[in-house]
Amino acid sequence: MLSVALPDLAECEREALLAPFLAFYGEALAVDSVVFPGIAELLSAIEARGLRWGIVTNKPEGLAVGVVEGFGWTRRCAVLVGGDTLPQRKPDPAPILLACERLGIAPGEAIYVGDDERDVVAARRAGMVSVAALWGYREPGDDPLQWGADHACADARELLARTDLLPA
Repeated sequence: MLSVALPDLAECEREALLAPFLAFYGEALAVDSVVFPGIAELLSAIEARGLRWGIVTNKPEGLAVGVVEGFGWTRRCAVLVGGDTLPQRKPDPAPILLACERLGIAPGEAIYVGDDERDVVAARRAGMVSVAALWGYREPGDDPLQWGADHACADARELLARTDLLPA
């Protein structure tokens, strides 16, 4: 985030700002945060079908827990793996393999939805179906249709409508 917000600063200058930034960010995780359109409906539909969902993020686990709590998802989210839960981070498949292990499922029984090429690469390496989320945060010029995902969805409502991806 700091490199995007402060691209003209040298890496060492940004590094000096990291600790105070993370402290501020940690206190403001859910302040003015909103989920992307259709996410609430998608999660409710997944749960109504008796399925479980989880989060695997490169965000530090403590911050990810704060986001999940801020959205009121603590009891709903079946598994949460942060960027510092393991020594490896995406695109290494280890974090999503750990999530599957904690859920008691094989990677081939899950789909991984991500808004970054690292997500698609990690899913592919884990033997999991990947969906490129065409919504989310991306660098200018980053084209998710070039990531090699198995599927791509414009928004969460399209994902929900994809009966070939989510069981009825």
